[in-house]
Amino acid sequence: MAAPDADPAGAVAAALADCAGPAVVAVSGGSDSTALLLAAHAVHPDLRAVTLDHGLRPAAADEARRVAARCAVLGVPHVTIPLALPDGPALMARARAARQAALRAHARDAPILLGHTADDVAETAWMRLAHGTGPDGLAAMRGDGPWVRPFLRLRRAALRDWLRARGEPWIEDPSNADPRFERARTRATLVALEGIGPTVGPLADLAHHMRALRDTREDAFRTGLLTRAEERDGTLHVADWSRDLPRTLAAAIGWMTRAPHPPRRAALARAAATLRDGTPTALGGVLARPGPRLHLAREPARTQGPRSTRAAWDHRWHLDGPHDPTLRVARLGRGRHAATPAIWHGDDLVAAPVRDGPGAWRVACDPFARWLTEGGRPR
Repeated sequence: MAAPDADPAGAVAAALADCAGPAVVAVSGGSDSTALLLAAHAVHPDLRAVTLDHGLRPAAADEARRVAARCAVLGVPHVTIPLALPDGPALMARARAARQAALRAHARDAPILLGHTADDVAETAWMRLAHGTGPDGLAAMRGDGPWVRPFLRLRRAALRDWLRARGEPWIEDPSNADPRFERARTRATLVALEGIGPTVGPLADLAHHMRALRDTREDAFRTGLLTRAEERDGTLHVADWSRDLPRTLAAAIGWMTRAPHPPRRAALARAAATLRDGTPTALGGVLARPGPRLHLAREPARTQGPRSTRAAWDHRWHLDGPHDPTLRVARLGRGRHAATPAIWHGDDLVAAPVRDGPGAWRVACDPFARWLTEGGRPR
């Protein structure tokens, strides 16, 4: 774990070493994100800052204004994005999902810097242990990809020491100490366990070890699956499919639906057992049919509704042809190509390029192999 003289700017520079374009930093005003903003400003010339306001606390709007003022002094463009949370249970989970969606939409293809620390890694590992997680659940959050987390091996206390040494203030969020929230209770528990039980350092180290093991296993799985899977018209046909079946199902669901998380392990295990018994099944918007090869196809009823012909449809299909604002792309809805895109004018079918082949309209599907190796992360 980090020493008090931790180097946040060096950590950010290393994380953005391959980034020549803009980067987006999420800033709440707390110590972790404030340190991230200042460190990123010191090392990356093309920085934009975003503050997300859930509207859950009366002070949040003023905090966002304080962040905006600090960014103005630094010369960093800043925007505050208000978030409206859907109704339902698990407030923190809903807030996290809303934050991620808003950040992705704002950043487009730019990397998104987040201020998660070793303390966050340890707290997450503790919470997952409390919920009976398996080995994969103990893996530390990723620090690469669209979510760049330079501080995963730095302690929160070290970041605060770094800020104090520079006379830089931060905002304290009272929800971080509110016992109504599991993470706040976990944070207090880890403090109480100092000297007598698992603490932040060992828990974070364990989580990073589990991440390395998980990544090694995922690489082996992806390599093996790509030797056994054939992609055709947006479907997958997998040989020797009983091997790693739950993970294969998770990969197919991720590719076809772009769902941010795979189905739960129990649901994947049940679907795998059903397929091994020779019975077709549906899970997460994907239809699976056993046979000499496992046939995996998008569930027609779960595809996206009509979209402009210029927009990607159902997350992975792209069409090119005589675009017209009166035309829409939606599922064909009939036959074995029911879940593939077709061009419609009202209720009239104009073209079904997957079924009929290229004519005036051409269609392309994001390749499974590229998705799996570059962005897909089956769990």
